[in-house]
Amino acid sequence: KTGKYFSGLNFSAGELRFGSRKAEQDAEAVKLLRAAGAIHILVSNTPELCMMLETFNKVTGTTNNPYDLRRTPGGSSGGEVSSNAIAHRLDCVIF
Repeated sequence: KTGKYFSGLNFSAGELRFGSRKAEQDAEAVKLLRAAGAIHILVSNTPELCMMLETFNKVTGTTNNPYDLRRTPGGSSGGEVSSNAIAHRLDCVIF
């Protein structure tokens, strides 16, 4: 999510005033995941401050359901849900 710190990547948490903010270092959880061999492939969309029922913010807009663009996957993890749906279609796994 854009609410987590990945070195060099956006971590605005969906808040407009932090839209261009970049992480200077990895969050501790990210460091542990990398040390365990995890490969980071994306920073997904999140509602403002990860606190809404729909994955929308003024920085990146709305995350839509990849199978029905009239719908949203919803919740603070909507970006992850969409990426997992796409990964499923490609027959791979994202954690």
